[in-house]
Amino acid sequence: MARKVLRRIYDKIGKWGTLILLLLFLAMLIGLAALSWVYRDRIGTSGTYEVASASEVSFGRYGHALVVDNSKKTILKVSEDGEVLETYSGDGRLFDYAACVTEGADGSLYVADFIYGSHGNLIDRERILRITDMNHSEVLWELSYEDADPSLIPMQYGNILELKDQSGKLTMVMRSGQTVSRIVLSEEDGTVLSNDTYDIGNTISDASYDPTSGHLIAGTRSGQLFCVDVLDGTVKELEVEGLIAPWSIVASDGEIYFTDLMTKSIQCIPSADAADWTEVFTDDVLLYNMSKSGSRVLVTDFAGYYDADLATGDYSYVDSLPLSYFGKVMALRVALIVCALILLFLLLAVLEWLLYVAIKQERVLRVTLVVIVSAIIAVFIGNSLLTQVKDQEISDIEQEILLFADTLRDVVDTEALEQLTSVKDYGSEAFHAVKDPLDEEIRKSYDSEFYYYYVIYTGDGVNMNYIMDYEDTQFCNAPIFDYGDNEYTQTFVDGEVRISTELSSYGSWSFILEPIRNSSGEIIAILEVGKSLDIITEYIDNMTRNLVINAGICVIVITMLVLEMLFLFGFVENRVEASENGGLLRTVRGDRVVEEAIDFTQKIPIRTLVFFSYVSDSMQDAFIVLLCTQLYQGNLPINHGAAVALPMSAQLLSMAVFSFFGGKITERGGVRSSIFVGFAIQLAGFLTCLLSGSYMGLLVGKVMVGAGMGIIYVGCNTAASLGGSEEHSENAFASVSAGTLSGITIGAGLSSIILAHGDYHLIYLVGSIILALGLLLTVSTVPRHKEEPKVVQKEEEGTGKMSMFRFLFSRRILGFFVFLLVPFMMALSYREYLFPLFATEHGVTEVEIGQLYLICGVVVLYIGPKLSSWIVRTFGSRLAVTAASILMVLNMLLFVIWPTLPVVILGVVILSFIISFAYTVQYTYFDGLEEGKQYGSGKAMGIYSVMESVGQTLGPIVYGLFLSFGYREGIFNFMLIMGLFVVVFWMLSIRRKDEKKVEEAAS
Repeated sequence: MARKVLRRIYDKIGKWGTLILLLLFLAMLIGLAALSWVYRDRIGTSGTYEVASASEVSFGRYGHALVVDNSKKTILKVSEDGEVLETYSGDGRLFDYAACVTEGADGSLYVADFIYGSHGNLIDRERILRITDMNHSEVLWELSYEDADPSLIPMQYGNILELKDQSGKLTMVMRSGQTVSRIVLSEEDGTVLSNDTYDIGNTISDASYDPTSGHLIAGTRSGQLFCVDVLDGTVKELEVEGLIAPWSIVASDGEIYFTDLMTKSIQCIPSADAADWTEVFTDDVLLYNMSKSGSRVLVTDFAGYYDADLATGDYSYVDSLPLSYFGKVMALRVALIVCALILLFLLLAVLEWLLYVAIKQERVLRVTLVVIVSAIIAVFIGNSLLTQVKDQEISDIEQEILLFADTLRDVVDTEALEQLTSVKDYGSEAFHAVKDPLDEEIRKSYDSEFYYYYVIYTGDGVNMNYIMDYEDTQFCNAPIFDYGDNEYTQTFVDGEVRISTELSSYGSWSFILEPIRNSSGEIIAILEVGKSLDIITEYIDNMTRNLVINAGICVIVITMLVLEMLFLFGFVENRVEASENGGLLRTVRGDRVVEEAIDFTQKIPIRTLVFFSYVSDSMQDAFIVLLCTQLYQGNLPINHGAAVALPMSAQLLSMAVFSFFGGKITERGGVRSSIFVGFAIQLAGFLTCLLSGSYMGLLVGKVMVGAGMGIIYVGCNTAASLGGSEEHSENAFASVSAGTLSGITIGAGLSSIILAHGDYHLIYLVGSIILALGLLLTVSTVPRHKEEPKVVQKEEEGTGKMSMFRFLFSRRILGFFVFLLVPFMMALSYREYLFPLFATEHGVTEVEIGQLYLICGVVVLYIGPKLSSWIVRTFGSRLAVTAASILMVLNMLLFVIWPTLPVVILGVVILSFIISFAYTVQYTYFDGLEEGKQYGSGKAMGIYSVMESVGQTLGPIVYGLFLSFGYREGIFNFMLIMGLFVVVFWMLSIRRKDEKKVEEAAS
């Protein structure tokens, strides 16, 4: 049905209308894909944003509220009317974890960001970022803790306490143990303009700088407030009545505000010299981080946030916000749905065609049914196994935490713990008597890469109080939440161990709650022991993704291998049948079954031999550039990029050169000798790469691999040319092409599977085994030279009408070779050279590179033939070859505009679609040129093969030279040159009137 509709559309609008329609749809698809990528965080949103774990609220310009939400991974810019204007996601693109945010005069956001290292909650770096739009940020300032004293490395919260924009400068307040610093940065380039440090003499919890009074106000873990006069550096303690736990401090216009955990309120001190305090806001809940502008205050309870006017006493609690951009999101969704429906319709047309082909061909139908049934079974079994693996992994992690919780509970000094009853007990002898043994156990777990944390709570019937934790982030004996209906209270009451998960303003966690009892058996505290759920989730997600991908890759590879084995078994069946039937084979011709003598091409497993050669070679593609980079130690006096590319180029050049010698070997010793020598040399090359372990050994091995492949290729093509009829030869040549493409495709898949269990040594070992099988297959199946048929060479039509010099330097031939074919073949190094280097730098493994190559190979193998045939029929070969090169240029332009990993991956996929039809249309265009017919079609195609090899040989070297200037600049220069060459080719390919007359007369 879908095919008929497409056919009717084509009949109505013609080929040019179809081309325009396809280009419009392609442009719309690319545009929507770009928009979807830019706004990918918004596509799934509803009309309202639900605030989940607001950890920081501050004022921007123009009444904006800046809210840090979603465990510090999302920043909201909220209008004064309470609408979300922008959403910034911290998935590593813009920032990692936001601690503080301020807005500059130009609307840019400045974010104090921190990055966790690979060791639990230890922070690796803190930095100041400038975010100019929702897809771009730049680092202004950075502090690395790589070589810092372990006791000073922050955990969870970071050391940056405050960030303010003041007249084009950024003022940052930062702590380090018992000292606090006021650092002023330039907003333009992050230059440090001043850096003043003050020793408070106690562990600092928070601090704020007031430019009006010149005072730096700091709060400590033991419930003290200190004032630093930045003009003379004097430090004095402010008078405190009763017990306070100042969590967030804001010094503004000479006044001091802080959120007090003890009284669950915001307190105000009129000045640093005042003795009277005023409670300005409370709602009987614990209040944490706050910000003030004029009389307006924003303060979070680590869930939503309060927006209060201190002058009027009015306030509102914000836990959901309308999205101002929701209308645009809906429009994008509608457009995506329309495109999805069109793509679904095209997919149905393709499936309809595949079903039609499968029904017509019994072998294809059987394989298709087997694949479909296998896929269905694999999905059900895979889903069941994944569920079991996930559940088992989580269960194992919970058991590990439970065992470690028992260990920690046993080292708790319960007598010292019972002495910790006040916020003033922070840092006391009893405090360290409890904390030090627990910290020692945690450090041991870190050494074993089990990144646990612990927290101790007590309950007084009114509040659950926070006593201590490994990261040392809280006050001692300060309220953390109400005593009541929660799992902490229940553990206090019934003494049962509980397993739980939690999403908080500082991350998501999986933990155990275990009661701590004194010597009398009474429950005196709760021990919480756990680890970051983000780490667990990431581990399980990666494991699941790898299992699914590897299973899919295995299914594809096994299916394709089965198909290749079926072709080999078919060959064996034919040989057995012919030997049992006097050299005759039964062949179906239309409705008749006829017997005919077995042809020479049917006595040789041409497809399997070519397949063995190319599947071995293609297993190197995923890692060869990286291996060359790793092994090269300045062995040669040439550019580093060219040296890395040299082994690949040397193999291609060797393949081209030895194709000529392969012809001589075949001429003297026959097909059997040629293929045997080729496999022997290729096997020797693989063994050299396996055993040498050096750059020069790899270079020599790659040359030998190329030489062997060239000889094998010529031998198999020669065997194909010895068919007893044109039909047999055509089928044999098709087998050579199919074996080549299948080998390249399966080789990429096999390499991804093998690399998941070993390194390049294992690849070369497996490749050597496959090549040894090729040797055995050659010896056991290929007839000897004396059995080869004698072929009478026919005089080739057109021979002698044009010399080689005139042929090569004719306008259209020279234009095609120099300005289209060679640049196009060089551009293929985007896949073989640029992609592995760029992808590896961005964390992609050789296994994942091989998996992508396999998918792209399937595109070339199964989509290419039909796509190229339709393109040539519809648009003509000249337009098709030009379009292929233009698409290659546009593909590189995508990388120049967005030099990111997703764009490179998309570029490799697009390139696969391009080459799936480009090779065929280039052959077709060249074969149709009158100059080639006058020179001789056979000789012309020989030169064509040489020029193709020249382009492939030069590609890695030219790419290596261009990329030495940088990825973006190198690709831009190559793209520009290739684009100009395409224009020159188009002009040179235009037929003049006199040429038309000559061709018409010849025809």
